Order: sequence, then structure tokens, then C-alpha cells
Amino acid sequence: MKTINRFICTISIAILLLSCNSNRIKVNPQEFAIIDIVNSDYILERVHLDFGDLTVKRAEEFVLFQDYFVVKADGQRYLFNRAGVIDTTLSINSIMERYEQLYKNDLFVSSPTCDTIRSISGDEINQVEYIVDFGSFAFRPEGINFSSEYEKLQYLNILDNREKYATLISNLSQDSNNLYFTYYFGYARNFIGIYNKAKKRVNSYLIADLSREESVQVKLMRVYDGDLYILIQIPHVNENNPVILRLRIDN
Repeated sequence: MKTINRFICTISIAILLLSCNSNRIKVNPQEFAIIDIVNSDYILERVHLDFGDLTVKRAEEFVLFQDYFVVKADGQRYLFNRAGVIDTTLSINSIMERYEQLYKNDLFVSSPTCDTIRSISGDEINQVEYIVDFGSFAFRPEGINFSSEYEKLQYLNILDNREKYATLISNLSQDSNNLYFTYYFGYARNFIGIYNKAKKRVNSYLIADLSREESVQVKLMRVYDGDLYILIQIPHVNENNPVILRLRIDN
């Protein structure tokens, strides 16, 4: 009986390891393509949101419903048409009620520095779906015991450490073909990662303004029908008002 139990245990461990390896996503943060916000074939649409006289400090959420964007900024929700103009003729609540899956997100990481992506259904946390493997750039400092996530973030903010680690996975989404996410690596640079499930490979993209030799931070990213909608802020173009870019990337 002990032999049988030991055999079953060995098989279970092997299956678990195989499962983890098959879902391990290898990312080299030093390999990426650049998408120029001024001139790029990836960009299909550019929407400059106009908040009028309001000064926007922080955009927290946005969703697409047909020809409208519902944007949450500074705790308030605004309805924009595809021209970037606030529309007061429609009720935001009526749109949100009709869009039942407005905030549905079935993937998450347990903390900003976590590299393990899990699935969630309702209030139930399910199995590990993916492990993002940044190789030698993974956030695993040796000889340091952090007492909180805040201490980890403080450590990451040290200038010399920003080129050492790739982390801060967010904006998770997936469809039948791809897994989408963003991550940080380097000084003030965050990347879009697209994992092709069939090819089992990741392509990374850096949003940049090549005319100014500056990278552009992706504040939020959503995926609709295979197109990526990213919310960015480029003060020299649109002051503090966000800009939404629609990207189509053949991965």
C-alpha cells in the first residue's frame, strides 16, 4: 500500500510540474518593438479626450461601449463619444446597466511584485493560470527579507534597481488566442506583453514618442475584439487630458 501511495504521489507531483512548465511564460524584457505614437501602422484610431475646464489628475478606469467610452477620472464617470467630446445626452447608468460585464476580470496577481497569474470566478480563487518568467530580471533579491509589499516597492524605486528587475504586472486580459498584460522594466518604462497561446511566445512593445525620444506610460489597457485600447497621457499634445489609442497588433 505504501508503494502504491508513493507511486500516486510521484505521478501527482509530475503532473503538477508539467502543468506549471506548460503555463510558464518566458519574457526577455530587453527584447521589444517600439510603437511610435506619432507614426505607426499599429495605430488605427486616436481619441483625444476633452474634459473642458476640468483638470484631470488621475484616470482610474475606462471601458468601451459601441461608439462611446465610459471614463472614470478622479472618482467621477464621464461619457465620451469617439470624437473625444463629453456627451450629456445619454445616461451613463443606462449604458452601464446594459453592459453587464463592464468590470469583469477573471485574471489577477496577488500583489504588484507577484509573477504568478491566477484566475478568479466570483469569490473563488482558482488555480494558477500562468507564471511570467523574466529570467535573470525576475524580482528575487537575495539576502533581503521584506516585511511588506510597500518595502518591496520602495526597494524597486531605488534608481539602480530599476534596470535590474522586470515586475509590476497589470492590465491583465485574455481571449482565445492571446494573454495581454503590461509590466515595468527600466527607468519610467512600461511595456505591453502579448502572449500567443498557440505559438507559446511573448512579444513586447514599448509605446514611445520618437520625436521627443521619450517613452510613454500606459495608464490603462483594455482589449475588445482583438484590438488593444490603451489610455496614455501626453501633456505636450493634450495637456492633462488622456488620449486613447486603438492598436491592432498581429502577434
